Amino acid sequence: MTRSSLVWEEGVTGTAGIGDPSSPPQEGIFWGLGWGLQGPGGREAIWHWGDNGAWRAYVAARRDGSAGLVYFANSHKGLGIARDLAALAMGGTQPGLDWLGYDGR
Repeated sequence: MTRSSLVWEEGVTGTAGIGDPSSPPQEGIFWGLGWGLQGPGGREAIWHWGDNGAWRAYVAARRDGSAGLVYFANSHKGLGIARDLAALAMGGTQPGLDWLGYDGR
C-alpha cells in the first residue's frame, strides 16, 4: 500500500489531509493526537467531528467517564441539533462546537 506524504513546513511531514494544519487559538480548545481537548487546560472533555458532505458526526466524552455522546447524521445540516444533544447528554456548553462555527439551522 502506498501512502502519500505531505510537507507542512520545513522538516515536518505527515499523511493526514491537505492544507494548513494550524488554526487560530481559541479559549478552552486544545489538540491532542487528532482529538479536540476542551475545558480549562483541555482537561474537561475530548471531542471530534466529521463532515463528509451529506453526512455529519460528533463525539464528545468527559474525561472522567461520567458522560458522553456519539452522534451520526445523514444530512448536511445534521450538526444543527448537536448543541442541544450535547447539552442534554453532557450538560453545559461545548467549546468544540463553538470552534467549528457550525450552526446548520
